[in-house]
Amino acid sequence: MEEEFKEYVGGNLKDFTVLDAFDSLFLNGKANQEAQNPSKYLLYQDPMAGTFDREVVESGVDTGAYYEELKKMMEICQENSPEYAALFAYYEKLAAVLTDKADLGVHIKIF
Repeated sequence: MEEEFKEYVGGNLKDFTVLDAFDSLFLNGKANQEAQNPSKYLLYQDPMAGTFDREVVESGVDTGAYYEELKKMMEICQENSPEYAALFAYYEKLAAVLTDKADLGVHIKIF
């Protein structure tokens, strides 16, 4: 399948599967069968409202380290699939923002 993907799409299939990690934050490596999307709601939440802060705290996940690692992975994906470097650069920037923003509300207030 990887060879066919490379032939038809021109990219590395493994690089594209890494994109799933953006929304696997709280799943501990399990498949995202429920279509959770923490990258979206953590990006858009108001840190002062803290709508999802409890979920971040209760999960015990170091969101900063998680998204920092994902940022590094996106840099590698850009090198592996140069045809899609702009796409992976976009996601690298998303990971950079989430590194600081995902748990921002937890750090600026006590609940």
